[in-house]
Amino acid sequence: MPQESKNKSAISVACHDIPFLLFLFILTSKSLLFIHFLYDRLTFFGFIITFPPTFGVILLLLSISLSMKSHTLKLIYLFSLNISLSLLFISQILYFRYFNDFASIYNFHQISMLSSIFYIIIKMIGKEFFFIADLFFIPLIFYCLKKRYHSINSLIWIKGLSLFLLISLLFNSFPIAFNYFHFNLFKSHMERKCFIRAIGIINYQIFDIYNYIRTKFDMIFSSQSDMTLKEAWLQEMHSTRTINNLKASGQSTNLILIQIESLQNFVIGMQWEGHEITPNLNRLAQTGIHFNNLYDQTWAGNTSDATFMANCSLYPSKRGAVSFLYAQNTYYCLPQILREHDYTTATMHAFRSAFWNRAIFEKALGYQLQFYEDRYLMEDQLGWGLSDKRFFAQSIEKIKALPSPFYAFLTTLTSHVPFDDVTATIDNFPLGNLEGKLIGHYLRSMHYVDSAIGEFLQKLSANNLMSKTIIAIYGDHRARFEENDLKMVGITDMDELRKIPVIISLPNWNSGSRIDTIGGLIDFAPTISSILGLDISNTVFLGKDLMNQNNHFVIFRDGSYITKDTQLDKDYVLKQLSISDLIMEKDLMKTIKNNKS
Repeated sequence: MPQESKNKSAISVACHDIPFLLFLFILTSKSLLFIHFLYDRLTFFGFIITFPPTFGVILLLLSISLSMKSHTLKLIYLFSLNISLSLLFISQILYFRYFNDFASIYNFHQISMLSSIFYIIIKMIGKEFFFIADLFFIPLIFYCLKKRYHSINSLIWIKGLSLFLLISLLFNSFPIAFNYFHFNLFKSHMERKCFIRAIGIINYQIFDIYNYIRTKFDMIFSSQSDMTLKEAWLQEMHSTRTINNLKASGQSTNLILIQIESLQNFVIGMQWEGHEITPNLNRLAQTGIHFNNLYDQTWAGNTSDATFMANCSLYPSKRGAVSFLYAQNTYYCLPQILREHDYTTATMHAFRSAFWNRAIFEKALGYQLQFYEDRYLMEDQLGWGLSDKRFFAQSIEKIKALPSPFYAFLTTLTSHVPFDDVTATIDNFPLGNLEGKLIGHYLRSMHYVDSAIGEFLQKLSANNLMSKTIIAIYGDHRARFEENDLKMVGITDMDELRKIPVIISLPNWNSGSRIDTIGGLIDFAPTISSILGLDISNTVFLGKDLMNQNNHFVIFRDGSYITKDTQLDKDYVLKQLSISDLIMEKDLMKTIKNNKS
């Protein structure tokens, strides 16, 4: 029988424990294999970031066996741990190869589909077999260890685990430190591959399970009082909405909504070196409606938050990116509402569908057709992906094939920070003394995107679509400049650091109007819904109609706000945010869908 070691150190006991060392070797090898399969050409610096978190968790999980007095129980635990982690490694690698993304516990509802693709999974297994090769020898290994090896020492639980917990935390020090000092890593991951690279596959799975349980716990404990609170607040908001003079002017009209990466309001109408930066957007603003007093409200979800707010008129989550945390919720947003009015809805973005969990999230929002990187010919890559000019050129062909009326949502990419992908060779916009500076790169990048939009508008006209289509354009979030950057281009109003434009161009309407209402993207869906003549009295839209120039305020996720309305106070702001959180955390939009059906 094993003896409790009171004199030997935890390290000494571990170093003499054959089963512990054997499975440490096996699981460490598998974790290295996982990294090798996943990340091609990983640098040494990348390796020392990626490997330690997973190794630290493996060490901690294995150390539990050192405190087990029963030799049989110890072996059963170690073999079970090996089987579990081996299946985790191989399933995630195969899932990534097939979907270019990692599985989440939310995918369990798709488990019934396994039977139909089982043969595909089997055919995919090649070198991944090494993750499970040792499992076929489990009976033999178990017999040998049980017959020939007997542990002579075991650790006291507190003494052993406290040391290995400390070691595990040490190996996870980078993600912990990065999370604490830089930004909240767990609230801002854009793509699971990057997230897993930072925290390791096992930590990711633990985080994913924790998030799933927490979300489901919130939903389960949704009470009647929650529903009453939500309905009372929404009823109060709907009762204060007024009819604007453009209501239903675009009824049954096609809608093309363009989300432009990092577009800020100050470039609209601006000139540099005697040249307009955005001549095409300027013309749309002059003949259409230009909302020039809107602020960036995005939070941890960044671009995905912009998509969420513009379509659903709710605030970003305080916990992280809505597109990851609540992708399985039931939504009743702009795409779904338009579908009820016989619109065809489509989203187009020539980038990876897994980025910001876009494929799953946008499907949940109600987009029937989804066009991502795999549906585009990557013929002219610029920066992160397909150039905006080629993106628009290929998207026009997809739009032409949509049955009318349609709602097409296009997301650009070229003007992504640090804005230096558009060189003078690609776009010869004169920068003068701004050449080589961040703000200079930005102006040239915006000039390029504007020219891409100009070409897109010309093709819409050539295909007789402009006369029956509303074109709406907005910037997804601020470009995050410093005050000195804006001063270089003669801007002294530092509110412009946070302002993004919304421009709406209506067919056969050239009056031109500049609206100074203070607001944000949360107000887009109510505004465009009014123009389209949609009834939103049964929605959870928390935004306001921007055409109503009596409501001047914008609320940010951190509880701060900007207003000209003396009646707006902190209590109202916090109530708005809490209602939005309540709707998302307890999936209360489901009740609206159920009531309508």
